[in-house]
Amino acid sequence: IQTAGKQARCIRWNPDGTRFAICRDDGLVTIHDSETMELRASLKNHLGQVFRVDWHPDGKRLATASEDGTVRIWDALTGTQTISFDRFEGPVSSVAWSHDGQSLAAGGQQGIVQIFDATIGYQRAMNELRH
Repeated sequence: IQTAGKQARCIRWNPDGTRFAICRDDGLVTIHDSETMELRASLKNHLGQVFRVDWHPDGKRLATASEDGTVRIWDALTGTQTISFDRFEGPVSSVAWSHDGQSLAAGGQQGIVQIFDATIGYQRAMNELRH
């Protein structure tokens, strides 16, 4: 896989090992099939480098943390952004789902860590996408 001259910041496998996500320094995250390496989705809303990605335990969602000060949640099958958390002043350097998939932790500059309830916003966003 070539990343078009862009640096791959991180790579993360989904829970069942059938796909992996690559976060790049141009703000793009790509999802690939692990057998064929085929591009499955491109996630394109970050305005800065993407430092970390983490798959939801069900493998259907992906969270991303970026230099642009946001954490975004994506539908990993369609590449559609469903939620954006922008409560950080400065880059967000890490993101992780809880084991039950109900919460999302994100860490930013100056040692700030925030925990988000990712279920309410996700359900609302999915309902809006359906209408």
